[in-house]
Amino acid sequence: MSAGPPVDPRTAARAEALRAGSALPIRRIHGSLVGRPGGPLWDVAIEPGGRHAAVLVRGAVERWDLDALECVGRWPLPRDLWPMSVICVGEVPAGLRFLGGWELWRGLEAAAPISVRTREGGLSIRSSDPPTRSIVQMVDGEVPVLVRVADGAPLCEVPEGQRRWCDPEGRWLVVERSRTSFDVFAVVEGDRTPRFVQALTVDEALVGEAQVVVDGEGRRVALVFEEVAVIGAWERWSAARAFPVPALPWTAHEFCGEGRTLVLCAPGSVVRLDPRRGRTSEARFDADEPCAFDLDVATGRVLFADAAGLRVIDGAAVRTRIRDHGPLVVAIAATPELLVTSGSDGSIRVRERASGEVRSQLQCPTREPHQVAVTADQVIAVGDADGLLRWSLKTGQPRPRVALRRTSNPAAQRLLLAPDGRHVVVGRGGVWHESFEATVVDLAADGARQLERIDMMHRRVGALCLGLDPAGVRLRGATLTEYSQRIEFWSRPLAGGPRERLGASRSVGGRPLAVSSDGRWLWWEDVNGREVSVTEAAAEVAAAPLARFSVAGKVVASCVGRSLLAVAVAGDLTILSVDGRSLATGLPDECAPLAFAADERALWVRDEAGLVLELTIPESI
Repeated sequence: MSAGPPVDPRTAARAEALRAGSALPIRRIHGSLVGRPGGPLWDVAIEPGGRHAAVLVRGAVERWDLDALECVGRWPLPRDLWPMSVICVGEVPAGLRFLGGWELWRGLEAAAPISVRTREGGLSIRSSDPPTRSIVQMVDGEVPVLVRVADGAPLCEVPEGQRRWCDPEGRWLVVERSRTSFDVFAVVEGDRTPRFVQALTVDEALVGEAQVVVDGEGRRVALVFEEVAVIGAWERWSAARAFPVPALPWTAHEFCGEGRTLVLCAPGSVVRLDPRRGRTSEARFDADEPCAFDLDVATGRVLFADAAGLRVIDGAAVRTRIRDHGPLVVAIAATPELLVTSGSDGSIRVRERASGEVRSQLQCPTREPHQVAVTADQVIAVGDADGLLRWSLKTGQPRPRVALRRTSNPAAQRLLLAPDGRHVVVGRGGVWHESFEATVVDLAADGARQLERIDMMHRRVGALCLGLDPAGVRLRGATLTEYSQRIEFWSRPLAGGPRERLGASRSVGGRPLAVSSDGRWLWWEDVNGREVSVTEAAAEVAAAPLARFSVAGKVVASCVGRSLLAVAVAGDLTILSVDGRSLATGLPDECAPLAFAADERALWVRDEAGLVLELTIPESI
């Protein structure tokens, strides 16, 4: 049995804040902030040299070692600072500049503010995007100028035209005259007027609006359209070459390695173009929104940050630092002795509930989100493209995979384990999100068959939820038909047979949320998202609810047990019972409930920073 990784000081500080703010006892905090920024991400910037980076999160700046992908420093931000972008001009924190907010620039330390002398005494930031991260476009009186962020020095007045770009050092400036015509200017130190160099034109047949990348050393320029990048030297523009590129929203692009390679960055993809050798390479990875990119011009190293953590892309290799689910925990399954957590990176941890120690670590073939379950002798997971995966609970060795029918939207929305431990039901969206499929898997026979298919398009089903009856031999479901706004409840045997209609709501205006784990209760919210109700699953659904709960808005996340429902609504986490009792936890915004323990005396919740909290539920609810 291996011990879990040590908890770093940042995780410990976050844990203490959560314990102080929770109305429920927190028995244990699983996971670690190591490998993930410690809060909602704003921006990232690589320091000169490419070894370290600044990560801008809510309320702080973190310094990360990109070789080890570890946080090596953290500095709180002033309360009145609301930065929009971060730029490194030296080592953090002394060389850190913030751009945006009501201030022109702000630095992390008091000695870092930048002052700019203007001709007419007025200076304001241009509302359009800055030309580069190091050079911004400002307005000096009525005249737009380029200003260097490092020291606040005005470089030159900006020629009239449409959009403008410059290289990171501010040596060259490109102005768009039309969609296919661009002018290049040289910026001379001390001269307010840039010198015209060359006009660039491209074929009218190129699709989309160009993004421009300027190389300050080799005098290269790239015009990146929707599916083509045109690269050439402006003094020999007639010899420019066209390279096919994916039609992606490029958010960062630079010439790197002394102008030898053009690097294009988009969420989920980094493309490198070598115009001298005519080579193109691409690194692909999963990506979430919001996200931020930065790249080091000298080395071509790319830093990508999103909700899953920080990733460094060197060439075609993608490195992600993962410690104890640094990426988000997306699913949990529990027994009285064990806790199984599934991460967005495809890793699975089996750990002792009492101590939190990791017993074994498993890995799905792909890095897509999945659902998990645990039986007496095996761990089960459903990946987006892997079918149903199984491992021995005792040895951690894989067992034969059960293939599931391929669909264009195979993400498992529900994984139901029958009490006999032999059958599981997988609920998945179907082709083009137009259907929902329930598949029953016989674990002993290694076989799967379709049990239920709900046509989401022609029936106009707006919402549905699935559960099992107390004996675990029948599938129970609730569907909302949008054309009538009625909830219909139905049942059918796992062994096969006709569907049985159990009831329907008499009133309009409700959306099913969940069926309890034993199949007895149905939870739903009203159409306005102001009320959550519970009723017996086999009864007329909305005719006589057993309990009603007033909530502050739409339910954004929920999980269900036998008699309790946990909902996240408008930043509040609330536990509801079938007999009308409720308890608000007081946890911070964006907490998502993941799973109840079988005895409903514990609830696992993921907080906004990615930590998983084990909350103790009192006997009074």
